[in-house]
Amino acid sequence: MSDIYRMFCDYIREQDLFQEHDHVIVGLSGGADSMCLLLLLEQLAKDRSLRLTAVHVNHQLRGLEAAADEQFVKEFCEKKKIPCVAVQAKVRSYAFSHNLSLEEAGRVARYQAFCQVARKIAGQDSIPDSIKVAVAHHRDDNAETILMNLVRGTGLKGLEGMKPRAERFGITVVRPLLCLGRSEIEEYLKEEKVEFRTDSTNQEEEFARNKVRLNIIPQLQTINSKAAEHINEAARAIVKAQQFIESEAQKNCFLMVDSREDGFYIDLGRFSPLHLAVKEQIVRDVLEKAAGSLKDIGRVHIENVLSLEEKQTGRRVELPGNVIAVRSYSNLIIR
Repeated sequence: MSDIYRMFCDYIREQDLFQEHDHVIVGLSGGADSMCLLLLLEQLAKDRSLRLTAVHVNHQLRGLEAAADEQFVKEFCEKKKIPCVAVQAKVRSYAFSHNLSLEEAGRVARYQAFCQVARKIAGQDSIPDSIKVAVAHHRDDNAETILMNLVRGTGLKGLEGMKPRAERFGITVVRPLLCLGRSEIEEYLKEEKVEFRTDSTNQEEEFARNKVRLNIIPQLQTINSKAAEHINEAARAIVKAQQFIESEAQKNCFLMVDSREDGFYIDLGRFSPLHLAVKEQIVRDVLEKAAGSLKDIGRVHIENVLSLEEKQTGRRVELPGNVIAVRSYSNLIIR
């Protein structure tokens, strides 16, 4: 058993990512990360009775290069006797019609494809817990995401980074490679003598993530070779802190937030003495209930709501999602 496979298995066991006889849909681009993921899962499937299906999404953005990636993936899976589904996605037109970046439209297209395959495997619209999607995000990807969130502006939530397990589009998504860095992945592929494809757009620095990957992370690693690993360790500590804050907020919400027909009433007598971090979380939770999601709601909006604590009755702030917060005597009302 190789050291990398042992690390992979230990992480899966620690995070409880798979159960016996799960059917795992593997996102397979043909790049180094996803090829490593498929190889490791192929071995794990033998050890833990998993079933695998690879899914390749051709975004149709790179012409002949993308077609060659698709053919490479199909041939590799055929050689390995792993079922492979290739999906054609019109990412550019989807991005234009939904006012999304190409990166975001590509992400949506991939998860739509994963869900489509999962429903076909399940034979029904609802997807059981025994079907999971495995994606190839690794430790360096996570460090990049945390740095990008930090630069763009974020709270603790954005500094948590990627979760080993999450729900996306009604399906369980797992990230078994978060325990490995890019150098370990490439080392493993070299040992196994497995080729991979390189997406030429990964070298184009007009994309923010590429700037972080190509310039910032390497510079940080000249200061400390384990920079990405340490960023991930900090994220794990932040997750624990955030879980405590969320627990305190949930407990206090039960005591001081009253849901009525005309909105959510927060009792300021109980609310004001709380720690600021807990108050911010309570406001965030109530805003999510009122608006239906936290889309377009950021730290500045939460601070604007909290500022009403010190203002006179009748003062209000307007928020995204057609939500209004109003100071009313001994209550803060969000409707």
